[in-house]
Amino acid sequence: MRLSAIGGWLVRRAENIQALMLAVMFFAFIIQVVFRYFFNLPTGWTSELTVIMWLWMVLWGPPLSPVRTKKSGSICCMDRCARGYSVSLSSRPRWC
Repeated sequence: MRLSAIGGWLVRRAENIQALMLAVMFFAFIIQVVFRYFFNLPTGWTSELTVIMWLWMVLWGPPLSPVRTKKSGSICCMDRCARGYSVSLSSRPRWC
């Protein structure tokens, strides 16, 4: 019981860190647009920070995804097709 509570707390903190990285990436992007197009002063550090935050989010996020879901949407669609259900591309897919 105690170990699962600690694990849940750690997962929530890891998600908070990922949300913080997304916020940093967004604000760096906004700063880059404002400085480049309104002040005509392109900044290099904002582009670098955006790329670094994106890379860290890509590396940080996948270990957290199996905790939340058992299957991904693509696996559900493949399972339905294998069972004989038709999947229409025009309609919104119904996930498992």
